[in-house]
Amino acid sequence: MGIEELYKRLEREAGEAAEYAGRRIVPGEGCADAPRVVFVGEAPGAEEDRAGRPFVGAAGRNLDIMLELLGRKRVDVYITNLVKARPAKVHAVTGRVSNRPPTRGEVEFFLPYLREELALLAPEYVVTLGNFALAALTGGAKAAIGTAHGTIVRAEHVLFPLYHPAAAIYNRKLASVMREDVLKLRDVLEGIV
Repeated sequence: MGIEELYKRLEREAGEAAEYAGRRIVPGEGCADAPRVVFVGEAPGAEEDRAGRPFVGAAGRNLDIMLELLGRKRVDVYITNLVKARPAKVHAVTGRVSNRPPTRGEVEFFLPYLREELALLAPEYVVTLGNFALAALTGGAKAAIGTAHGTIVRAEHVLFPLYHPAAAIYNRKLASVMREDVLKLRDVLEGIV
C-alpha cells in the first residue's frame, strides 16, 4: 500500500464516521518517495480546508521561510498533519466558523493514519510542529514544546520538535527562537551536529 491508497482508505473510513462525514480530508504532500524529512503539524485550518493542501495560509508562509533557512523547498520534504480534517467551531451568536484545537477523540481517530503514513514514508527525521504532534508521537509523554524545541527527541521516530509556524504570528518574541531552532535543524541535517 502507498500514500494514495492510505488517503483513499482514510476518506472512506472518515466518511463512515458520523463526526467526520462531509468534512474534507487534507492529505499530506511533497516528496513521498523516502523523504529525509517529514514535517507534521496539528491540523488543517480554514485556508488548508479550502485548498485541500497543508500549510497554505499564514502559517504556511512561515513554514516556507523555515524551509528556505534549511535550503529546501516543499518538493524536497513531505508535509502533513496529525489531524487530517479541520477542527472548527461555530460561534453561537454570529455563526462565524473558526479554528479550534483538536479534541482527544480527533487525535485518537487520526493518529493511527499518521503512524501508517510515517511508516510508509520512512523518514530519517520527523519535525513536529507544535505541541499536538509532539505529544502524539511521543505517546503523550511529558515532552512539551517549550522545553523540547530545537532538540532531538527519540521516540518511535527521531523527532526534532519546532514551534508551530503560527506561533510567531501570535507571539512575535518567538520568531528569533524559531529561527535559531531551524538553524539547529539545518546543522543536524547537514551532519554538523
